[in-house]
Amino acid sequence: MALVKYNTTNVSGVPKGTPTIRISRKGASSISAAAAAMMGYSAGDKISFMNDDEAEEADWSIIKDETEGFELRPNGANGGLLFNSAGMANVILQSRNADDDTTSITYKISRTSFEVEGEKEHAWTIIMASGK
Repeated sequence: MALVKYNTTNVSGVPKGTPTIRISRKGASSISAAAAAMMGYSAGDKISFMNDDEAEEADWSIIKDETEGFELRPNGANGGLLFNSAGMANVILQSRNADDDTTSITYKISRTSFEVEGEKEHAWTIIMASGK
């Protein structure tokens, strides 16, 4: 018998403490505690999403948007945040050609923000290639 030991070093996944966003087709999408802290987001803030609609397979970005964004709320005791929008989730998942039976995908968020012309807040890239 050849036993194989499986643990965090050899099983695919996102390491604890990695800034991530989980897009859920049913609408309750979540931002990890690490991502919320890195981006400086807290409950009550509002966020919007952006992408280059002319680029195929373009990454999406997330930006604080206090006037028209989706409102963030606490995600239980884990320190993360939630927002609700099945419509937004489906736009993102469809842009990545996710199967209709895919219920959610977790993506890493870049640790570096960037300036967006005409916006007062910096945006953070959602690394779409990291989706699991």
